Amino acid sequence: MKGKDMFTPVSRVLIGAPGHTYKYLNTRLFTIPWPASGAGVRYCDDEVARACQAVKDLNDYLCVEAERCLTRREGAQSTAETTASVTREKEREANNRTVFNVTLLNYMDPAGMSYLKEEPYFGMGRTAVSWHHDENLVDRSPVAV
Repeated sequence: MKGKDMFTPVSRVLIGAPGHTYKYLNTRLFTIPWPASGAGVRYCDDEVARACQAVKDLNDYLCVEAERCLTRREGAQSTAETTASVTREKEREANNRTVFNVTLLNYMDPAGMSYLKEEPYFGMGRTAVSWHHDENLVDRSPVAV
């Protein structure tokens, strides 16, 4: 339906480090905090606690992988920079660029939406939103999808 704005019924939840927020579609979202030392996070339900822990565990894994990939890529691109201070600075910069502190989860049930198009790249079925770039990102920052 080219040229028409369509309402897409999507549920969203932001899970992340306690106190963090994210502005998405002109709305400020506040995190449901994942477990963090010293934060005293309490949940209303054990299932919510387990889900938040699972998201944090995945986040921790993605942080390690993103830093490893970024360090390897930048190491391959760098010339013969051998001083320890330059190496430490590059490691610090890579770590700062690979810390994911929030996870935005979108859920949509496409069953009753006949106007959706097939996702063209990965065979994921009908989708309301295809792959896109978030304008709020810092250049060259990694994004886990």
